[in-house]
Amino acid sequence: MDTMDRMSDPIFQKYPNASRVKNREYHLQIPLTKDVSIFINFKRYPYPPNVKLVKESGERFRLTTVLSHLRDWNVKEPFSLVSVIDEVFLLVESIINRQIPFTESCFQGLIDICKENHPRKIQGVLSVHQGKVSQLIIPAIECSEPENRINYVNFQSMCVLPFDLSYEGTFISRPDGNLSINRRLNRVFRKRRFTMLLGHPYDNPENVRLFDRDGRELSYVILSNR
Repeated sequence: MDTMDRMSDPIFQKYPNASRVKNREYHLQIPLTKDVSIFINFKRYPYPPNVKLVKESGERFRLTTVLSHLRDWNVKEPFSLVSVIDEVFLLVESIINRQIPFTESCFQGLIDICKENHPRKIQGVLSVHQGKVSQLIIPAIECSEPENRINYVNFQSMCVLPFDLSYEGTFISRPDGNLSINRRLNRVFRKRRFTMLLGHPYDNPENVRLFDRDGRELSYVILSNR
């Protein structure tokens, strides 16, 4: 068995619907939805594979900047191909179901930091890795407002966060428990792919609300850290 066969075997084991493209060991097609398939070409492995979504109509969408596996790729310690494909499935599933996946540790961490700082308001940026929200990013103290409250949503000009494609969400706590939305929040929603509001009492599942850029409500799911 050659190297390419050994690499593709775990993919066929987890995704038995996979098939070879033009009988090439390094180029696979995996059905994703009724009319969309994943195409993954790993001919240059351990360099990052070429991953794209292809519709039956022929329309193609490259995932180079979308998948954190590809953005964080390290040639010396490459990710497994199965984990790359897993992220694609998780990403598409979350889009179809309008659902934001969180790691257990991150979701619990958001609750804990809000409890520890109550009744102060906590705001920040949510970072997504391997398809799951996994980290809260808090800007530097230099962004503090006159009343000594850090403005994590509308950053001061000198406090712009470094460009990072993983910064997909905005997080805002609601110490007063008020989870209603207003015109100002609608402007915040447009800044990132999703916004999460967490109201007091913070460990009540009913006090979590998520919205997309257009202010439409999303759901969430908590997954293992792996």
